[in-house]
Amino acid sequence: MLKWKRVVNLNPGERLAENLKIGNLELKEGTKLDRDMILKLRNSEIEWVCVYSVELDVYEIDLEPLLPHDFLDEMKESIDAIVNQVNTTGRFDPDFVREMSRRFVETVLEQYEKDVFMNLVKMRNFDEYTFAHHINVATISLIISKELGLNEIKIEKVAISALIHDIGKLDVPPYILFARRKLTDEEFEVMKKHPINGEKICRKSGLKDEEIISGVLQHHEKLDGSGYPYSLRDGEITYVGRIVGVADVYDALTTERPYKKPWTPYKALSHIIRSTKAFDTKVVNALIRAFGIYPAGTKITLSNGKKAIVVGSRKGMVYLPIVSFIDDDGRKITVDLSESKKIKILKVGW
Repeated sequence: MLKWKRVVNLNPGERLAENLKIGNLELKEGTKLDRDMILKLRNSEIEWVCVYSVELDVYEIDLEPLLPHDFLDEMKESIDAIVNQVNTTGRFDPDFVREMSRRFVETVLEQYEKDVFMNLVKMRNFDEYTFAHHINVATISLIISKELGLNEIKIEKVAISALIHDIGKLDVPPYILFARRKLTDEEFEVMKKHPINGEKICRKSGLKDEEIISGVLQHHEKLDGSGYPYSLRDGEITYVGRIVGVADVYDALTTERPYKKPWTPYKALSHIIRSTKAFDTKVVNALIRAFGIYPAGTKITLSNGKKAIVVGSRKGMVYLPIVSFIDDDGRKITVDLSESKKIKILKVGW
């Protein structure tokens, strides 16, 4: 992005967007300014210069994913296979899903025990939405379950349910499912039937565990009765439905779609925290413990005046994330605020 700046406000690391000459010194477009160059500019008669602004962007920083790339490729093949099974026969192989879930739980928890939680899966294009959403919702659900202290059997049930929670969307007409716009009221009513479609597919596939099925059927229900498809309330919603529901909302809000921009992770988390009547408080608190108040991707301003982006958080450090910013010499610096006494978070946003 081009920006006109007063010479007195230039920072090291910014690049010129024009050719300049200061005495015998020629500075060409694209030149990365250092302290000496800026000093010479300040001592010249030049008052304004055009530069390419140095700003971090959430999509330009390489946020390290929680899951290894080769494992994600393996999971994509497995999910594609399930989708193909349902599209062809109207059912999936429960044993195949259980084995996929077992590998998923093992890998996610192994990575999560490494102490630092980083980023979720980001789509390379809109066609990957289904895959990325299922993996993200399952990852979030699994970590929430771990933070809640659920036993291995319940954790596995949550994982299976989350991995297939949107399987019912395969019965939604493509023109609605892949609409690159906001749905009409009539189309949304059709979309709202996907949890019921999913339950039917699960039962047709021979899946008999009611708790697993409940996550597929209830992940859009809300404790205050404002959800769908049955407007269930509080005690009528299982622990699986509550966990998968929170994970689903968080990922949906932070994901870009053809018809909407993504919310920042901080904004999405803040929305969920404020929705006390809709979501289970214990589940929300577990989400906060896992992601921190400032999830990866959150833009913040630091006490040193730098614009930074959260790139991760150390478990237990809810208020002190790991951040990256550009220093005065144009270098990308990563700082763990839980280990820094000098740098604090001044505010959210730039």
